[in-house]
Amino acid sequence: MAWVDECPMNRRMIWILRLDRQSQIPFEGGMRQTVKETTDVCIVIVNYNGAATLVKSVRSIIDNFRYEDYLVVVVDNDSTDGSMGLICNISPKIRFIYSDKNIGFGGGNNLAFSRFQAKYYYLHNSDAYLCGRSLDVAIEAVSMDNSIGILGLPLQFPDGRAQSHAYTRMTVLKKFIQCVKMDSFIKMVARDSLLIKRILSISRTRHGDTFLMGQSLDKSTNSSSIVDVDWVCGASMILSADLLKNVGNFDENFFMYYEDEDLCWRAHASSFRVVTMVLQPVVHDFGWGKSKIKAKPSKRRLESAAYFVDKHFSRSPISRLALKLLMRISPKSW
Repeated sequence: MAWVDECPMNRRMIWILRLDRQSQIPFEGGMRQTVKETTDVCIVIVNYNGAATLVKSVRSIIDNFRYEDYLVVVVDNDSTDGSMGLICNISPKIRFIYSDKNIGFGGGNNLAFSRFQAKYYYLHNSDAYLCGRSLDVAIEAVSMDNSIGILGLPLQFPDGRAQSHAYTRMTVLKKFIQCVKMDSFIKMVARDSLLIKRILSISRTRHGDTFLMGQSLDKSTNSSSIVDVDWVCGASMILSADLLKNVGNFDENFFMYYEDEDLCWRAHASSFRVVTMVLQPVVHDFGWGKSKIKAKPSKRRLESAAYFVDKHFSRSPISRLALKLLMRISPKSW
């Protein structure tokens, strides 16, 4: 297999798994992993042709995370750009899982959950960069409160602008606000410091808060305080093993998008807390709604949105119909 050559094994053991998704047994030629490797913190990065950002992403973890017992598991979704070969010699903390096809964000993380046993799993996008000791502080917070099932770290763009990372639940009103671009107006107003009092008033409303989370969690908030939210972005997310045991893994019917929101909904349904913290943000290169990105919503995103609505609004036919209508009227808001 060409992939083996990309990760030389003369210096340390590297897990090479090319998986048959139906049988969950490695193909002949890969190393057979019969027992789960155990660690306190399992950091999972799902990679797909991430050569431009993967090295920087992995190094940000190795350079900034000071926890002793951890592993970085990089799951490759059948990349063709040689990106995995770029990180082989960065650290002995790194393990590799290769999938023979692209199984999406949720599927890639689920592979890591099934192969590595940990107390906590930290999901980190391949285009995200850890800064300072934020992850250490967040892991400590989760370890001190068993009621927390999911913790989302704050995000920001490379230019320092706050990036949305924590949200309120999907409702017809919330999607209507997004469809008529009221969320963009709220964010625009938030940039004007002269209107700070109005901003704070907006952020205290249920749906105003979801559009201003980056601004409302500012320096005036108590350091390292924990804030309960409805759901958090999967680009930088901690999951407890207890959560996965009781709630289950990601729903792989979501190839990408909405799988993080779905997991958070299920966490709440099982009485787990979903929270964020006031921490130094994780830098995230790309985010939905980034000002310079004008691309049309992908077909996969709209498919995931439709599946999410059908799954979570099956008992509310009127709301489901209204949401599907808004999806047709303004697909970009999804």
